[in-house]
Amino acid sequence: MNKSSSGITKQSGGPRRIRTKIIDDVFTDEVDMVKPRFEVDYQAYLDRLWKANPEIYNCLKQSSGLEEARDKLYTYLEQAERKIFKIDNDLHILEKATVRECIRVFKSIIGPVNEYRTKSSALECLWRLARGELTDAKTEVSAGFLIEFINLFRGVDGRSNIYFESKEARKGIPDFLRLKGRKACRARTEILDDIGVRIQKYLKKYPSGLDPDVVNWRKENRTRIIHYLGAKESDWDDYVWHLKHVIREEKPLLKLI
Repeated sequence: MNKSSSGITKQSGGPRRIRTKIIDDVFTDEVDMVKPRFEVDYQAYLDRLWKANPEIYNCLKQSSGLEEARDKLYTYLEQAERKIFKIDNDLHILEKATVRECIRVFKSIIGPVNEYRTKSSALECLWRLARGELTDAKTEVSAGFLIEFINLFRGVDGRSNIYFESKEARKGIPDFLRLKGRKACRARTEILDDIGVRIQKYLKKYPSGLDPDVVNWRKENRTRIIHYLGAKESDWDDYVWHLKHVIREEKPLLKLI
């Protein structure tokens, strides 16, 4: 056993891992291998979910029924959208756009018509989680579900933590435009360097598709699928075969992933 510079434990010759960490108060995955084997602290994610937006948590927890929760959330989302149009709102202009998009997405998710179409209710899961009515939450609601809503809740509140600039820049005046000559160039370079660092942080979440380990992983997946379906190697390159074997049930999917 040895440890990387990031503190992640590696097993010599054995499977490595991807661990979810919080960097700059944003969830991200630190990749130590291409094949995901997540170590999840479910309760930590659940606590993080409610801290991401306490107002949403209160709307859910204080509602005695699903429709009451839906109405309270719609009211809250409408108020949240109106806030970004206030004169004294100094959110970055792109953060404001993110808020509006997150509100649109959340409204769509909790909309009755989408629940009818999907035969599933994310709102009911959130409502029951907030009220502690899920007896086996880990089985009924995945950690991935929680992470998705953590980021959505933060986005609704204008805290996506994607855009960081001065108050002047938030109002649409980048720092470098307030300067001249070499000072302006240096200010602009610093902004671009900062953007580059943050982009690299997010890109590190995803291994390259040309990485040898990723290539081998895809080959293993292909072999497993072909064997499971009793197919031939040549079938893999036949689009008609793929269309005939689209997975529509949960059981084979769970066996293959």
